[in-house]
Amino acid sequence: MSAPRATSPHLRRPLPPSARAALICAALAGAVALWASPADAAHARPEDAPKMSFEARAVQSGFVKVDGFITDWNDVQKHECKALVSGEPEYDWTGPLDLSLLLQFQYDDANLYIAVEVRDNIVSPPRGRDRGDRVEIWFDSGPTSASKVGRLRMLELALGELPSDGPPEVTWQHPRALAGKIPEGLKKDGSLRNTGYFFEIAIPLAEISDPAPGLEPIGIVAFARDWDRDDPNEDEAAVATAPFDAKKASNYEAMGSLSLSGAAAMGDSFFRKVPDARLLKVQETLWANVGGDGRRERVQLVDKYLVMTGFGLGFGDFYYYTMAHSPQHTFKKLETRELTGDGHDEMLVWYTIGKPEHVEQTMLAIYHFDQDRIKLIFHHEIGNRGEDWEVEDEVAFTPMGKDKPTNILVSRPAKAQGVDADTYVDTDGDMIVDWERILLPWGAVKVNTFEWSAGQFIRVTD
Repeated sequence: MSAPRATSPHLRRPLPPSARAALICAALAGAVALWASPADAAHARPEDAPKMSFEARAVQSGFVKVDGFITDWNDVQKHECKALVSGEPEYDWTGPLDLSLLLQFQYDDANLYIAVEVRDNIVSPPRGRDRGDRVEIWFDSGPTSASKVGRLRMLELALGELPSDGPPEVTWQHPRALAGKIPEGLKKDGSLRNTGYFFEIAIPLAEISDPAPGLEPIGIVAFARDWDRDDPNEDEAAVATAPFDAKKASNYEAMGSLSLSGAAAMGDSFFRKVPDARLLKVQETLWANVGGDGRRERVQLVDKYLVMTGFGLGFGDFYYYTMAHSPQHTFKKLETRELTGDGHDEMLVWYTIGKPEHVEQTMLAIYHFDQDRIKLIFHHEIGNRGEDWEVEDEVAFTPMGKDKPTNILVSRPAKAQGVDADTYVDTDGDMIVDWERILLPWGAVKVNTFEWSAGQFIRVTD
């Protein structure tokens, strides 16, 4: 409260015109300043944050002990976030010591490890419906996400029992289908500090996103939220690592990225280590879970090579299969789909042998990655054509139930174009070939059915 104003019994002398003008200007300036603050001062906005990207350091399994101490993090890169995205500067937030965030990341074959240090001058635990000071980490698995609950997930790290020397509370809070659930396999610890608080967690890679982080980076943004409760007019302050608006939760492009160290070098490993690969054209690139561990690998058709690159592939960064050596082979199309019921995506390659001016044969070959090798599990001739004729079989994939192998059906066409039983010439004749022969409209067999058995698709019809 200001002191009472003194009064004088004497009359004041009138001010000269120049002094009166100066006072009027000063009064107007003060009125404008008073009108503009504090209620209408500029509040922080999500777009005020820079877009930060992170790389997790690779460690051996078991190296990181989730115990709430920093001994496993001393030489790991720290990422500091002090970009205010909510609240009013100088009123709700006075600087990095009032609220800021430090993040560190490590990973092994199974888990992502995150260390979160929050600088906070007043630590406020939950109170009623007020969730208190907390950290939010949002993950985006991308537009090709296979998750049934959507591509975006938010993990909340709340104080929980930290104020009484207990564990923090870590739960999913987005999407609604996961709200309040604890990630399966989560490990957590933390501690209060003189400067704020600290979280340490291990979360299985497969829990973060679907597909799990691997060769591709995933989207990420972290928020630290702070409500000191020392003023009834206070707003919640928040800092963030990217200009992502959590209220919209759909502006994915505003998120930063999280990549695993080694991914960039791994992506180029095939082309560096195979002598003639740099001279070849990449015909097609797909992403699929061929390793079967929830992480996607990059699958490429590179001329005669079928190449898969990524984490979780047995003993190597990449594997490749040489499909043919003959210049008569032309590789046309690559596709991936899960066929064997074991969670691994199979690789389907369509290719041709020969040229239409003679006879061009179309083949379907299916490959499976098993521990440390790529294996051919299905091979069928499905088409023949010349300059003015064509025969083409129909291929269908019939699922036999959840987590069960798919049957493959190859059916003869109702008729051929430009050729019949009298004019058709079998290109292979009596030669022994390593594929199933094409089914012809005039042949005895209408459908070939193949079932998964003993590591191959075996024909079960004659």
